[in-house]
Amino acid sequence: MTDLGPWGLEREGPELSWGGVGLAGLGREFGTPLFVVNAARLRDNVTGLREAFRSEDLDPEVYYSFKTNPVPAVLRALAGLGVGGEVISGFELWLARGAGLDGARTIVNASLKDPDLLRRAVECGARMVNVKNLAELGALREAAARAGQAANVGLRINPGLRGRLFDLTTATGSARSPLGFSRAGADWAAFT
Repeated sequence: MTDLGPWGLEREGPELSWGGVGLAGLGREFGTPLFVVNAARLRDNVTGLREAFRSEDLDPEVYYSFKTNPVPAVLRALAGLGVGGEVISGFELWLARGAGLDGARTIVNASLKDPDLLRRAVECGARMVNVKNLAELGALREAAARAGQAANVGLRINPGLRGRLFDLTTATGSARSPLGFSRAGADWAAFT
């Protein structure tokens, strides 16, 4: 039998429950498949994450990756807990506004950013727009100039890690990855 404790699940007779709510009953009421999020567990996880840093005398800013779980109720709950949003698209930026996040609580961190996303990021005053190369930095500079606003910039750094033998994929952080400024790349010289 599976240990249900780490998940916070309980067995009440033949039925599983979570936080005192029968899961089979939810399935009957709302249909399946059904994704269920426990608000108390979400709150406890955010608190635990912050406490881990505070125990080291650090005051963290926590940002949640919207691509991980873009369910509006979850995003609103996280925003209510003071968690910011890390977004990768115009749709996710729109979700952030709907969740109650202003630009100061939003980081734009997409691998590919179209001009519209850059424009919207600048106009909303995004906390940071992470760029991966000089071309993207130039596009962000143009978007900021057109909007007449400054843009907060983060540089995505590629540490150039050595790939595994016979690795036929592009891995983030590997020397072959095109994502980020790399010491071996031409863009790096602009900063040294």
